[in-house]
Formats: sequence, structure tokens, C-alpha cells
Amino acid sequence: MLAFKETREKEFLLAESLVWVSENVSGAEILLSDPMRQGIIGCKHECLIKGKGHIVFDFGREYFGGIRLLFNTNRYDGDRPNIRIRFGESLSECMADLGEKNTTNDHSTRDFCVYMSSNSDMEWGSTGYRYVHIEFIEDGIYRLSNVFGTFIHTDAPCGMFECDNAQVNEIFSVAARTIWLNLQNECIWDGIKRDQHVWVGDLFPEILSILYLYGDSKSITNSLDWIVKYYPMPCWYNDIPTYSIWFMAVCCMYFEKVGRVEEKYLQVFDGILKQIEEVVTDDGEIDYKKSGLTYWEPLFDWPSFGSKDSDDGCEYLLRYTLQQVEKNRLISDQKIKDRARSILKRLNKESKEVSAFKAITAFGVLCGKINKNKGIEMLLDGGARGYSSFMSYFILKALSENGKVKAAFEDMITYYSGMIKRGATTFWESFDIDWMENSCGITELPKDGQKDIHGDFGANCYQGFRHSLCHGWSCGVIPFIIENIVGFSYVDELCTKVRFSPNLCGLKFIRCKIPTVRGIIEAEFKEEGGTIKQKISCCEGIELCE
Repeated sequence: MLAFKETREKEFLLAESLVWVSENVSGAEILLSDPMRQGIIGCKHECLIKGKGHIVFDFGREYFGGIRLLFNTNRYDGDRPNIRIRFGESLSECMADLGEKNTTNDHSTRDFCVYMSSNSDMEWGSTGYRYVHIEFIEDGIYRLSNVFGTFIHTDAPCGMFECDNAQVNEIFSVAARTIWLNLQNECIWDGIKRDQHVWVGDLFPEILSILYLYGDSKSITNSLDWIVKYYPMPCWYNDIPTYSIWFMAVCCMYFEKVGRVEEKYLQVFDGILKQIEEVVTDDGEIDYKKSGLTYWEPLFDWPSFGSKDSDDGCEYLLRYTLQQVEKNRLISDQKIKDRARSILKRLNKESKEVSAFKAITAFGVLCGKINKNKGIEMLLDGGARGYSSFMSYFILKALSENGKVKAAFEDMITYYSGMIKRGATTFWESFDIDWMENSCGITELPKDGQKDIHGDFGANCYQGFRHSLCHGWSCGVIPFIIENIVGFSYVDELCTKVRFSPNLCGLKFIRCKIPTVRGIIEAEFKEEGGTIKQKISCCEGIELCE
């Protein structure tokens, strides 16, 4: 019985360069230039390895896939594993042994030994990588005909953005590539090396980015469908209380961007809200143990996990989400709105001080629990210091909604270009600009006294080389640019009327394509003599409002 049919494309890539070739390897240069796709017995087109040895390939940027090895006639006794393959998102990761600086095979096996026989043609691996380390671990004569990296992907985005600032263009491009690589199996992964899962609590910046790059993609509804199907109520989605809250926040945002309500998602709102009612105490605090469900400790985000401020962050997320449910113009079920409103009234109304974490402070500002002036002052302090890749959208949003678009724009450039300066071709699970001090990039090995930006940083689930360097949740820069620099918004709840209020923040021109449920909108803005001239082409069914 056919389970499903593959819809992704597979490309075969030649490496861009050889990083390391051991002395007993000859002819390795043919592996960079000749796209010989089929092995031929007796052919002298080969890279020759005499005895044990190493070849490390650099494929130039991050990909999802594996490696294809073609061998001619080898001379090797036995059938035990003779080849070790190590994938790395960084050069140092592909050189490290398992256990070194938290190097793991978690979620995708990226370090393993295989047996390659004479005249064989086999593919190995299903992970995120830029570098591949091939090690010949048994004495023998190996004739390697060719090596291809495989790249598995769906269609590239149809949405785009460009401007006269090369840094900003690269940031947008890298963010778009990040979410593109994470669209696999017709759903949304969080990471292509680790977290090849649908984590509903991580979907907000991912889905918002997809909507501005692809429109109403099937990957969005598939991901939400599978959460609803495979987590029957009562439960906490992904076994994390705040992830059920995020589900409602994601759905409210999705309804607003496509101009319709999906009833199958709305139907679970009532069950989630009932569970939340059970955990709100008489004095307005939140105690998830009261639900009686299996749960993890409430999680706001990983940088603040375990801190005294984390509970505040979880409260702000709940308050913000309930506000979105209450004011959503497309939700007509009054019972759901009344329940959300009732929980909001029960929550502790006492104002809170700013948090040491910018993401928590941003949510406190957005939900009205933290004084706006004090909150914005804290978010501005230190610029991009204290940003997080997952929560960057909400920090930028809090600043922008309070008249600080230019400051947010500058922080965005500082933060995201920091990863690019350290070699990123996709954005990372976590990043702190302080990591840049005395650290090497992902394309080099650290020198004496130097930190490895991949292996020597991180915390919680992203320590060392377990850290994912292609994580979908890091793409919040895309909606920030579209909503605040391009100034795009929907005017009506059915998404048939749109408005552009560009804020060029010193740029001379911007050009973009924005997919909607009715087609693609193209817009161009140029600054000339202190005024902004625009050219906007709307698709059929979309009305441009002043």
C-alpha cells in the first residue's frame, strides 16, 4: 500500500573545496570538478586512497541531505565497516569525536561507520551539513570514483525583498534560506540537524515568515493538523503547557493573515482554555500542577529557562495570547471569547518591573503588564545585546509599536550580521553577540587561546556542537522587515484590502514581492529629495488603501 509520494526535489552537489586531504590520498581534485554520475567498472577516473586516510569536504553553505559515495574496485579484506562519515554544520563539528564539546547523534545520525564494497554506489545521511569528513578506517586500497552531497528541498520561496543595503539583503536571504531548508515532509521542522519535528511552541515566527515568503502554504496546515490529530485533548501540546498557549497565538495570527478561520483548530481552543482555567489560582497566579496532566516545567524560552523571571514570561505569553483571542475579528464563537476574557480578569493585575531578559520584557510591554516607557528603555539599552534568535521578532515588534523602528532596524542588522560574520549561511538556534569576542567562525578551527563559536558556547539543550545552526525559529527578521520597513498590513479581516506605510530607516529604495491568498503583490519604494515615491501592483481581489 502506498503511504505517500515524495514531493521534494533532490540535487547532487560537488563540494566547493577540500579542507583537508591526508598524505596517502591522491587525485582528490577530480572530486571537485567532474560531475561523473555513474560508476563504470575498470574506469581510471578515481581518487586513490592507500591505507587509512581522511578527506574533508566543504560544500560552501548549509544543506539538508546526505552524501553519495561511488567506488570503483577496492582491495579490502572482510565486510566490516571501513568508512567513517562525519557531517558538520561547522568545520570544527565535522572534526570532533562523539562526546567532544557535546557532539551527539541526537535526532539525526551524523557520525557513523559503514561498509563500502567495490563498485558500490550508496547514499548515507539525512541531516544538516556544510562539511563532510570521510575517514578510511581500515587498511586497504580504495578507488573513489566520485562524491556528491545531496540536497533535499521543496520549492524555493516566491516572496522576496531587496534594498540598497547589501547587509540587509543578505540577512533577508539567509533567513529565507533557513526556513526553506526546514520545510520538509510537507511540514515545518524546527531544525535540519536536530529538532526534525513539529514543535508547536516554535511555530509563530516560522509560520509568519512562511506566509510572507510562500503565502498560505500546505506546510502550515499540515503542521497544525498533525498537532491536533496526534495530541487528542486533554493534553499539553508537545507535553509543554506553554506550547498549547502558543498554539492559540499561532492560530489567531494565521487566521488574521489568510482572512478565514479554520474551525478544526478553533474547536480545540475551548479545551485548552478549560485547562488554563484549572491552573489559574484564586489569587490570579498560575500553577500548572493543578491540571493533573503530564507536563514539563513551564517554558517561556531557553535563555531564561530556570530563572526567576521565567514564570513572568509564561504569564505574559498567556496574557498576550488571551488578548489576541479576545480581539480577533474572525473568531465569532462567543463562548471562546468569553472564556478568554474571564481568564484575563482572573489573572493577577499587579504591574511588574522590567526583566533582565529582553524577550520577557518585550512580552511584558506587548501585553501591558510592564510600564511601556521603562520597558522600551530596557530594550534599547545595549542595542542588540540580549536578543535571542527565537524571540527577536517580538523584541523588534515591541520597539516598533512604540515608535522605535529605526533602533529596531539597527539592532536587527547588528544581531543577524553577527552570525553572518562568523560564517552563517542559515540562522542559528541561539546566538549572543558577546560570543563574537575572541571567537573563530564556523569555517575555521580555533587557534590557541581562541573560542570556537560553535563548540564553546550555548546552554540548556543547545550546548556546544549539539547547537543547531539552521533553526526555523530564527527567521523573525522576515516579518519584521515586511511589516515595519516595507510597512505592509491587511486593513480588513478578510485580507482583501492592504496598506503600505514604509519606513525606509535611511534606505534609498526597497523592492518586494509579497504572496497573499489571492496572489502576489509587488511593491517598490524610492526615497527622492526627502519624499518616498512608490509603485505598487496588486493582484486581482486585493484593494490598495491609502
